[in-house]
Amino acid sequence: MKKFLALMVFVFALAVFPMAVSADQVDLENLNIQITVDRAVVPPVIDGRIDEHSYKMIDAARGDFSYNDNSDGSFLRFLQDENNVQAYISYDADNFYVLLSGNAQYYYCEIDDPGSIWQQSGIQISVAAGDAFGDARLELGLARSSITGNYMSNIWANGPDGPNNFDIVFGQNAAILIEGGRINYEIAIPWTTFLPAAPSAGETFGFNYIYHFFPESEFNRMIVEYSAGCAYGKDAEQFAKVTLTNNVLVEPAPAAPDEPADDGSGAGGGDPADIAPLPEQAAPAPAPVTNDGIYVFAVLALVALAAAAIIRKRVYNK
Repeated sequence: MKKFLALMVFVFALAVFPMAVSADQVDLENLNIQITVDRAVVPPVIDGRIDEHSYKMIDAARGDFSYNDNSDGSFLRFLQDENNVQAYISYDADNFYVLLSGNAQYYYCEIDDPGSIWQQSGIQISVAAGDAFGDARLELGLARSSITGNYMSNIWANGPDGPNNFDIVFGQNAAILIEGGRINYEIAIPWTTFLPAAPSAGETFGFNYIYHFFPESEFNRMIVEYSAGCAYGKDAEQFAKVTLTNNVLVEPAPAAPDEPADDGSGAGGGDPADIAPLPEQAAPAPAPVTNDGIYVFAVLALVALAAAAIIRKRVYNK
């Protein structure tokens, strides 16, 4: 009987142990993520807000992410909620624009070393040429101190294919905004920081991002990574592949011009050809019918009868 109980305990342990191991890690399912990015006819204002006509949200599936919870797994449901991390992208001739929006529930960052911001709340973005592999990528990070409010940024790797290094300047090409229970990280990445030149519609490049959460009470980092190739080994070949389209994001309709005020003077001003012609005048309405015509007809009839009688009398007297 004891051997049987021991065997049952061993079998139960084998069944439970894989569940316990996987409770704090959800692996990426889609290893070949292919998305597109549309052109922004109006460049976004880099202020941490989602400009409706300058961004489009990535339509990502649950299998496009890996989730990691270094605590006891109690935050896994929070991490897997698609509303907790949203990514918006667009492009123009000069830049690739990214805005990452996350739930601020577990926003906490007391680090003052920019090179270590990956350890608490913040974001990492990696971009590379479409055929890049290994560590050939531009990798950058943004964070905001929850203690002082200071902004921090770091470049862990400059793009080897770009002729220019990236200079991140908050208030110009980067912004962080906490508003409405969310914290947004926005950045404009020049093409020439990771590509030889700006790409054309139809060309492809690599893209990866990591969103970090840090529950203050747990002191354990939790991450959501889109695609692979950064958190668990630097390999640009595993990045999501982004193809530029010819599609243009909706342009705001221009405001209607104000109508000039009419001062009653009748003076139009400007080009006479621009003055609208006067409307055609309607034909005058017929005079209303009254009883005066009946009286006039009766008088004329009496006069005619009298004249006829006089003529007849003169004829008879002859």
